Amino acid sequence: MPNLNCEYALPKGHFFNCDHGIEYNQIQFHQPKFDISNLWIHFGFREQEKFFKISNQDGLTLSLLRLLPLSILNNNYYGISKIGTLPSYRGNGYAYQLYRCAIERLDLPIICDASLTIPGSYNIWMKLIHESKTDSFEIKHLDTKSEAIKDYAYKNPMPRIWGYDEDILEIIKDDKENLEDAYLDGEVSEELYKFLKHHLNLLEDRSHVRLSANKK
Repeated sequence: MPNLNCEYALPKGHFFNCDHGIEYNQIQFHQPKFDISNLWIHFGFREQEKFFKISNQDGLTLSLLRLLPLSILNNNYYGISKIGTLPSYRGNGYAYQLYRCAIERLDLPIICDASLTIPGSYNIWMKLIHESKTDSFEIKHLDTKSEAIKDYAYKNPMPRIWGYDEDILEIIKDDKENLEDAYLDGEVSEELYKFLKHHLNLLEDRSHVRLSANKK
């Protein structure tokens, strides 16, 4: 649905330099599969910005989410402005829990960017898609070209869901060695490399497509 990208392309300091001066309050939110021993979830705001973070007992911010309001197809959402977890704490599901907290604890409808990092944000949305089948929130598919909003179709094949930048696709398709070079040079993550190599001839620019998640 959205286009996929690599987190290496994000500027340094992209995540943890946006919440200076924010006063946070601890909030209660617990998922059975999520171990929050010695961890705290906090919420804060600045005008229309919403901030969520997970910190440890020493006050260190382990994961941070910033949301900004936006309107798409005459509906109001909170867009994912910034999301990140400290490298040494990744893989613990912290960022995913911040998404769930925003959706279920504060009842905020969230919407993804036109471009997602893989494996980062891509993995979070795939997990949201999977768990929405049985949990208390739902996933919608928005197309800003056709102005259609539909329930997410779980049987969509992978290359029809995710896209890639059209200009770069043309370069890669023109000479597939460009993809190999980008991977060897560290410009493309291993996950993105495998995805592109497997689905290259089926991919299109899907920046006009978004996913949203909201409480049922």
